[in-house]
Amino acid sequence: MKVGGDMITHEIIEELYPTLDSLWEHNDRNRYQVRGTICEGDIWQALGYKPVKVIVNLINSLESVSDMTLLDYGCDVGLHSIVASQKFKKVVAIENDIVSYRRAKVTKEVFERKGYNLSNLEIKNINFKEYDCSDINALLKCDVGGNPDSDIYASILSRVNLVVWKFHEEKFIRKGEPNPKDILKNKYHFNLDYHECSPKRPILVGRK
Repeated sequence: MKVGGDMITHEIIEELYPTLDSLWEHNDRNRYQVRGTICEGDIWQALGYKPVKVIVNLINSLESVSDMTLLDYGCDVGLHSIVASQKFKKVVAIENDIVSYRRAKVTKEVFERKGYNLSNLEIKNINFKEYDCSDINALLKCDVGGNPDSDIYASILSRVNLVVWKFHEEKFIRKGEPNPKDILKNKYHFNLDYHECSPKRPILVGRK
């Protein structure tokens, strides 16, 4: 596969979103409160949710990643994974929730029917704690919670050379917990770029 051949922009996602939305499973679960979107609160990567566009543009702006294998932890409906597949050597998208996993598989099928080569994208229904990350050297963590100081992240953050990490800064300040940017910088030695996604919800891009 030629990595970096066909960039998938947010505009392309907007064009295909009605088709995707019509094919994804829908239910009455209300796991998230995603305001200003066309989807119910069971999908993070919903059209109109600002972080989706910010993250898509950020992934497309990454340089020197064509030799990396990326883990998209908590891939939701797979839009970030699809975008990343055109930049990275390989993308492994993992999702613990079975409904979100099936939606991500549909997303891949729709983009493949549109002619995109996604042979380097694997989508797995598996818990992060159970996945063997030994072949991973980049991490995308945008649609799941957690602090990088947690033991479950110790192994992968010690190994990877690139991390894209979205978090709710205000929540950590309010709870008096260590700020993720300090942990990534001081404990794991990432050089960080700070991207404003929405007030107090930044995205950190770190490289070693």
